[in-house]
Amino acid sequence: MYDMKIAQIKAALPSIEAEKSIQEYTGTSEFYIELLTDWCNAPHLNNLCKAYEAKDYSTYRLSAHSLKGTSRTIGLYDIGNLCEALQLAVDNDDMAYIESEHKKTVSIIQKTIDTVKKYL
Repeated sequence: MYDMKIAQIKAALPSIEAEKSIQEYTGTSEFYIELLTDWCNAPHLNNLCKAYEAKDYSTYRLSAHSLKGTSRTIGLYDIGNLCEALQLAVDNDDMAYIESEHKKTVSIIQKTIDTVKKYL
């Protein structure tokens, strides 16, 4: 059952590196699906958006950092890299980058969450 879910998710999201995540972090398909579920339901994206609207860049950085790490743990390295770029933009006081990339990044993450949830 879990392997079938992973195969469906991989077919819908070819960039997800599920096997690498299982090998390096989770050890089993069952635990991997549990982590994917947790990632989809975690408050990090909502926190990122709230911090962006409030111009609370300390919380924004923390939320981007959390999304970076959790995304990479489940094999979503492309999303992890996008979040790392947002985190570094805060570190470098590059608000122009945040303004130009925030909405695109949020859209990509939300679409990924929606796609994963179809198969959980």
